[in-house]
Amino acid sequence: MAQHYKQMEKIGEGMFGSVYRARRRLTAQIVALKYIPKKGRTGKEREGLRGEIEILKNLKHDNIILLLDAFETAESFCLVLEYARGELFEVLKQEQRLPELLVQDVARQLVLSLHYLHGRRIIHRDMKPQNVLISANGTVKLCDFGFARSDVNRAALMKSIKGTPLYVRCHCKRLRRHAESAIL
Repeated sequence: MAQHYKQMEKIGEGMFGSVYRARRRLTAQIVALKYIPKKGRTGKEREGLRGEIEILKNLKHDNIILLLDAFETAESFCLVLEYARGELFEVLKQEQRLPELLVQDVARQLVLSLHYLHGRRIIHRDMKPQNVLISANGTVKLCDFGFARSDVNRAALMKSIKGTPLYVRCHCKRLRRHAESAIL
């Protein structure tokens, strides 16, 4: 399947793998190829990756990155995703401040994506600016469903804390401060 794509420059790298801009051969469609190495992954982690792919296969929403194709090689999993030009984290880092109307629009689009997911009993569990992409026309795209779970019930959710540690820690501190001030 990799032969169907002409890999170009690396556009991202994270804890779990690398993302490249690519062109689908014959159609010239620009896509993102996300490679997740198998080496060093436990059987449970590999099943989790397959679960991420299954979740993405069934998602069709303007504010969620679209999975176009997925395949495995001997060395890695490969997700072929719609290409979105920018990452909210990079925009925030460069601009420092965003106009209020833009912030409202980004928030509105993220709420729409979460409403769609929760209506299908899917939780993302890793909301952060690095997992929010922005397409050329300004459409916000939620991505990276590595921690996502489907068909969750409340009891299982309460026992399962996931996410990027820095964001989880900051969020918990903020909640604790809010709770303390509400009590006083």
